[in-house]
Formats: sequence, C-alpha cells, structure tokens
Amino acid sequence: MNTHTLFAKTPPVKLFFFAAIPGAVSMLASALYQLIDGIFVGQILGDTAFAALNLAMPFVIINFSLADLIGVGSSIPISISLGKKQDEEANNIFTCACLMIVAAGVAVGSLLFVLAPALIRFMGAEGEFATLAVQYLRVYALCSPVTTIIFAMDNYLRICGKVRSSMMLNIVMSMLSAGLEFTFLAIFRWGIWGAALATCLGMSTCALTALAAFARGKMQLRFRRPRFSVAMIRQIVACGTPNFLNNIAGRITSILMNFLLIRFGGQDAVSIYGILMYVEGFIQPLLYGMCDSL
Repeated sequence: MNTHTLFAKTPPVKLFFFAAIPGAVSMLASALYQLIDGIFVGQILGDTAFAALNLAMPFVIINFSLADLIGVGSSIPISISLGKKQDEEANNIFTCACLMIVAAGVAVGSLLFVLAPALIRFMGAEGEFATLAVQYLRVYALCSPVTTIIFAMDNYLRICGKVRSSMMLNIVMSMLSAGLEFTFLAIFRWGIWGAALATCLGMSTCALTALAAFARGKMQLRFRRPRFSVAMIRQIVACGTPNFLNNIAGRITSILMNFLLIRFGGQDAVSIYGILMYVEGFIQPLLYGMCDSL
C-alpha cells in the first residue's frame, strides 16, 4: 500500500492503532535503553560517573532538540505536499531539511565541544565530577553531525508509510547501543566516554542505515538537488518551534535543578535527581510516542 492510499483510505481508528502502537513501542525501547544506560554507568563506573552523566545529559538533549525542530518542522510541509500530490516539492523539502540538520549538528556540536568545560564549571562541578561530565558531553558533540539526523529519519520513515520499519529502527538502535555499552564498560573497562560512544555508534549506525534506504530511491521521499528558499525555512521553523520549546523546557528545568542541587546538596543530590528523572522518563515516552506518531 502506497503512502497516498494508506493515509487517505485507511479508517481513522485503524490508522490510529497502525501508527500509535509502533510509536509507543519505539519510545518504550528508547526509555528502556536510557534506564539501562544509567544502570550500567552507575553500577560499573560508580556514583561520580552517574552524577556526571545526569549533569551533562540536558545539554545533549538540547542539541538533539534542535535537530528535532527541523525534523518535525519539515515533516508537516512534506506531508502537506504529498497530500497535494506535489511529490517534487516534498522531495525538495526533505533534501533541504536533511542538509540543515547536518549543518546544525556541525555548528552546535562544535560549540558544545569548545564550551563544554565552561558549561560544566558554570554548573558548579569540580574535580573528577567535572572532568567526567566534560568527557561525556564532548563525545556527543563530536558525533553530533551524524547522530542528530536519526530523529528526522524516524519521522520521514513514518511519512513514507514505513511505520513498522521506524519501530524496528528504534528497537535495533536501543539494543545495539546497550550491547556496545556493556562491551565498552564491562569488558574493555573504558570510562564514561565509552558509554557516550556506545550510544553515538548505535545512533549513527541506524541513522546511516535509514539514509541509505532513502538514497536507494525506493522510498516515497527521494533525495534531489536542493532548492532553498526563505519561505521554506520559515515554514520549517514555524512548524517545529512548538515541539522544540516543549523539548527544551524540561531540559532547562533540569539544568536549573542541577545548578541548585550541586550548590546545596552536592554530587549525591544530582544522582538522586537523576534517578527520579529516569523513573519519570519511563512513563512519559509511551504517551509521547503515540502522539508523535499521529
């Protein structure tokens, strides 16, 4: 069934379950990996590394949120263009959005790499605590140009009607990242940078796999020579900004909480707050996954 038939002919209730259940499963897989990530770091590397992970993570997610802004923001005009049977325009938006995400990943990743020590010092971390947080953040910064596009690929696969493929991509990414992290930390005995590298390798592998599927030209969306326009960029930003603000609002709260906790409770307080966030983050993605799929 092609995309036009799938979204135009499928009854709404059936379409809801067709899209929502895989979306919820995808987010559940990601949430489970985040939980496993915290357990591996805490149990294998210790309390200081776990606290450092939680201190750096809000900055990592803000970086991802910018790519998600472009991914979500471009998905709306792409879907509208496909609905109007303007496939060439949809392909142009798709191509331009992918290039914008890579460019944003390079720019923000470079800034994060350079500013990581200053950001962590500003939070109040010192000594080994600060060193580990900087190591963790810098690995994500280096891999940012490749890892950030995975969130857009997830949306584009669903637009092409490949809802189950999107779900499998997220499941494989979580399993691969967990396997690599266990190998790097428990067997190779690498530090916290190994935990970040495992996640980045899992994300990069799946991102490149998805990109290859689009590059082969067998999807509804195809790469073409890009034609950028101010109107298109403005539309992408306008459509993606609400999702972006929603994503970073919680991260800014986490940054402020960590800022205060370091000063009044120290490293242990950051660890406790991180545990609470892992529990909260296990439930919310189920609802977010269903809504995001629609």
